Amino acid sequence: MRRAADAAGGIDAVVIAPGSSAAPGPAADSWPQMLAGYSATVDQVLSHAGWLQAAARHAVRTSRPVRVVHLADAASPPLRAAAQAVAQLARCASLVRPGLIDVFSIALETAEPADHLPVAHLIARMLWSGDAGGLRGAELVARPGWVGIRSHPGPAATASYGTPAIPPWITDWLRESVLPAPRPRYPARRTRCPARRPCHRARRPRYPARRPRTGPPPALPIPGPPAYRQAQNRIVIKL
Repeated sequence: MRRAADAAGGIDAVVIAPGSSAAPGPAADSWPQMLAGYSATVDQVLSHAGWLQAAARHAVRTSRPVRVVHLADAASPPLRAAAQAVAQLARCASLVRPGLIDVFSIALETAEPADHLPVAHLIARMLWSGDAGGLRGAELVARPGWVGIRSHPGPAATASYGTPAIPPWITDWLRESVLPAPRPRYPARRTRCPARRPCHRARRPRYPARRPRTGPPPALPIPGPPAYRQAQNRIVIKL
């Protein structure tokens, strides 16, 4: 970071993009394989945190405001978890030195080349636009064809176990936590009237069928003296 600042004469903006943004591979076939795929999550988060720390130290040392944009690779489920952690990191870093360090985060969940240009325009706007301060700490996400803001995630359930090996009950616990519980079926209840009499449903009164109108339609009132007004299917004449 210091060598880049010396070569450029100062740093005002930094884009951190350590991922490859490649297309995701095939899905895992088993539970151990899926857990093994999350080994890249920690490395991704540590890489973003290291570069952010270097940029923050440079801004504090030089007293020069700097804007940082994290472009987190989120093309696979393990990398999406890392992108969410990077968004939390950016949210906390923006509160350390307001006005000196502004940190943004974008989760890149697409590997299509056509989506890279809109993301580049968004990064340029966050780095150089004066009205981009409201997006600090927001979890921006880029998917095929659109860019938006994702709401803050919350865990549906948590589990803790004190052994490095996976406990045998973890599969059943995940199934119970993810799948909705079936609703209990209660027997139908019959109600009675207070007077212990059988209740009867209210029947709609039967009206005679309307006869088809014959002849020309009624003439509409013509405005002008004397004045006419129509109220409740009656014509009232003001004299």
